[in-house]
Formats: sequence, C-alpha cells, structure tokens
Amino acid sequence: MNRHPAPAFPKHLYSLDVVRGLAALSIVIFHWGHFFYRGSHPAPDFDAASLPFHSFLFLFYEGGEMVVDLFFVLSGFVFYWLYSEKIADRSIGAWNFLVLRFSRLYPLHFATLLLVLLLQSLYREQTGTAFVYPHNDLYHFGLQLAFVSEWGFQSGHSFNGPIWSVSIEILLYAIFFLACAFRCYRATHAVALCLLGLAIHAVNGQIGRGVFAFFAGGVAFFLARGLLGLGIGRVGLRVVLSLCVLAWVATVISVKFSLADQFTAWLQAMDLRGLSDRTIAAICSHAGKKTIVGGLFPLTILSAVLLEARFGSFGRRFAIFGDVSYSSYLLHFPLQLFFATLFAWLHWSTDIFRQGWTLVAFYLILIPLSVLVFRLYERPAQAALRKLLIRERPEQTPAAIAPTRTVRGEL
Repeated sequence: MNRHPAPAFPKHLYSLDVVRGLAALSIVIFHWGHFFYRGSHPAPDFDAASLPFHSFLFLFYEGGEMVVDLFFVLSGFVFYWLYSEKIADRSIGAWNFLVLRFSRLYPLHFATLLLVLLLQSLYREQTGTAFVYPHNDLYHFGLQLAFVSEWGFQSGHSFNGPIWSVSIEILLYAIFFLACAFRCYRATHAVALCLLGLAIHAVNGQIGRGVFAFFAGGVAFFLARGLLGLGIGRVGLRVVLSLCVLAWVATVISVKFSLADQFTAWLQAMDLRGLSDRTIAAICSHAGKKTIVGGLFPLTILSAVLLEARFGSFGRRFAIFGDVSYSSYLLHFPLQLFFATLFAWLHWSTDIFRQGWTLVAFYLILIPLSVLVFRLYERPAQAALRKLLIRERPEQTPAAIAPTRTVRGEL
C-alpha cells in the first residue's frame, strides 16, 4: 500500500513568490554600479571587483541581467497556470484580461515615471547630465506613457529604465492571450512559440528574448503538471532536484572562472572558416544564455513547484517578498537616483557605495518602502481600477473574475 499519495498541483505557489521576490531584490546588486556612472556610462576607473561583497555576490554583479529572463520564465509558468484554460473557454475575455493586467502594472509605473522625471531634472541641474538613462525627452515620455518603451521605437533606455522588461511583458501578454483565445494553449503550442522567440531574436533581440523565455516558462508548467499527474515519487523528485543543483553549480563555476569566455577564445583560435571572431562570440553568448533561460530557469521553477507539492507551502511566511517584487523592482532605480542627486547637491563622493554597509542600508530602506507602497498605493489603486473597469456578469465581481489560484506576487 502506498503510504505517500501522489502530490496534487498546489492551489497556491508560495515558493514562486519567494523566487520572484528574491530575483527582484537581486537586481539591486546588478545595478549597484549605477552609483559610479558618469552620464550613461561607467566612469573610466570603474572596477566591478571593488563593489560590496563582490567575492560572494559575483554571480549577481556579472550575470544579474539574466534575472529579467527569469521574470519572463516565471510569468510564462504562472500565466499558463492561471489563465490559459480560462481564456480558451471564454471565462476571461479580452477586456477583463486587459484590466487585470493594467490595474496590476500601470499605477506604479505611472507614479515612478513622474518621480524619475522630477529627480532626473534635479540631477541634471547639479551635474549637467542624466543619471544612467539619457533619453528623457518628450518622445520617450510618450513611449513610457503608452507602455511601449522597448517595442523598437526607442533610441535607448529612458526614465525609469528597468521598466523596459515590463514593457516587453505587455507584448507577451498579448501574444499569450491571442494564442489561448485561438485555442493554441497546449504544450506543443508553447514549444512552437518558444522556438518562434529564437527567430524573432534575429529581428528584435529584446522581444525575441522575452518570447523565448515566457513560453519556456509555459513548457515548464506543462512538465510540472505532467509529472504531478503521473504521480512523481520521491525518487523522481530527487532526480529533478539533483539535476537542478548540478545545473546551478555548473553555472556558478562557469561564471566564476569565465569558462564561457575561455571556450569562445578557443573557438576563435581555431580560425573557423567563414566565421569572424565577432560572430563566434555572438553565437557562444547567445547559446550560453539560451541554455540558462531554456534549461536552468525552467528546471529551477519546476523543482520549486514539485517541492511545494510534496511538502506543502514551505515558503508561505516569506510570500510578502512576492507581494512587493514589482514595487521593489520599480522603486530601486528612483531610490538610487535620489541618493545620487543628494550626493551631487552636497558634493559628496560616491565612493562610499563601495562599502558593504551601504548596500545593506539600501535594502533596509528599499524593502520597507516597497511594503508601504504596495499596501498603501498599489493594492488600493488596483482594487479601485478593477471595480471601476471590469465588466461584470450578474453573478460576477472583480474578485471572482480574478484567478482563485494565486502567486501573490505575480506581475
């Protein structure tokens, strides 16, 4: 007799809240070098190895840009889980889906856009240049207002630069909704759309990057559902977890010892006919990143979900990090800009940001601020917009329309 019944798919995925929250906070580390920019470029004497706790946090300093891809993969998993069948069977229509996304994302985007506009003006008065993101003109302000700041119309990053990834998410939501509305919401469709992202990458790198990662997350959802449906046992779970750990160890070692760069140099030294050094470097970089996005990240999410299904909501007490992932992501750059402006006004050196305690202090400000903004602004604004805009059937309310299965911090 089986004493351990097969785990069911969880109704809540608190583990993904934790992953999303920690990923959002790790962006601060990747962007810590902003304090040493002169205009839109790092200072000539900038040395990343001098940043706080670099020997321990090198993975985030050197590879932190890929956290955005993890967001895309997470979103793909969550949206297939929460919305795919509801869209396909018309439980959620285009308008209500739009309102659910708009009410979640736009209020804080609009507020931080205005805040950065003000702070960039003050910073420019002190220094004569913009802080990190230079394209802060009326045209790019319009792109920001329309939430299309990274759709190919831009000259570069502008205003609250990290919002670029959310701009791509908007486009991904549209592709996802159309696919599900036309009943292309099976695992094979997710694989096909994932491969389509590779093709799009040749035309638009950021959009292709988002499409590949988002639908890789969809593939991870179908793998999780399939494994749980088959009744994955302890042995199967250990195999998945072991593969995940090995993949992370290999990634850390590769980054620590620059193995990808060494492999690229080896290929270049072979003088492959018809391939320039630049082409070889681009191919190796692209292949390495897609391996992480299409392999490591879905495997990480799959492991977290299987663990939660087997052992329960072990991450529930930390779910607040998922709640505030969006606010911490959008607030960290305005907070950096505030300190940069203050230091410029006081004529203080930014070398203080090389000290570890400043990174810790920044988090001690950012996290409580994110919680306050989420509770006092994001959540009330979201509820008000949904109450105002969602078209209700007689038996529905805005709360009933929203998915009952939740990742509390989902974008």
